[in-house]
Amino acid sequence: MKNLKFLISAVLLAIITSFASCSQDGFWSEYETAEQSFSFAQASSNIALDATNGEVTLKVVRTTTNGVLELPIIANFGAFESTFTVPSSVSFEDGSASSEIIVEFSGINPGETYTGTLSLGEGATISVTGNATCKLTLKMNLVWEELGVGQWTDGLVLPLFGAAPIIYPVTVFKAQGVDGLYQVAPYLYNVFPYTAEDEVVGEGKIVIDARDPQAVFVEAAGTGIDWNYGEMFIGSVYGNLSSNITAYPLGTVSGKTIDLGAMFVADDDGSYVIGEPVTLVLP
Repeated sequence: MKNLKFLISAVLLAIITSFASCSQDGFWSEYETAEQSFSFAQASSNIALDATNGEVTLKVVRTTTNGVLELPIIANFGAFESTFTVPSSVSFEDGSASSEIIVEFSGINPGETYTGTLSLGEGATISVTGNATCKLTLKMNLVWEELGVGQWTDGLVLPLFGAAPIIYPVTVFKAQGVDGLYQVAPYLYNVFPYTAEDEVVGEGKIVIDARDPQAVFVEAAGTGIDWNYGEMFIGSVYGNLSSNITAYPLGTVSGKTIDLGAMFVADDDGSYVIGEPVTLVLP
């Protein structure tokens, strides 16, 4: 019995030694990558800007650090091609596992979103879990400065409840660096005469895009008030509820008066096109 135990132990030791030898000399070398592969460090990059001109950095990585290498970069920014400058290639130094791509931009308009895609060009083997492309999204946040007190004509909220439109003062803000972009909050407590303090449910900021004086547009936004039918929203009919600009024209600018055109008001009960005038007279 003792001899049998010794024999079994010897066999097991031989098997273990064999596997260990295989692991050291065969296993790792079997899974060594024959050629290096590449990837963008991120599949997408969303960047908030604080200037109209500047640069952003994207990173490309590789699976080895051996050798000097240059890979072509393909950039597609569509309608924004003139806004961006992208190098035609990315270079790796010997001993480096990563490299950077500097994307320059100029003429960014505050409040607008710019998107594009960068791809690794011919000759780039993409790693199994890697990113062959990187979607770049840039947006410069708007900074609002107070312009003064203007006059708002409400042809939406009161007419929705059967009352006549009224005119009353509102504080008007202007976007820095952008001509024709305004912000008001005309329905909040201490602004709209019919709003009680406990009816306020949001900031109620409405942005009026009058950069084109013949096509004034208001993106749908909350008024910040709830009169027991959910928060009311307002906006231009065209571009929010309809694609028929003939039936629902956009607004126009005449001097300091902005006519917002065909507008709608909505709450939990539905959306309504009132047909009464909605205007803002600038300070």
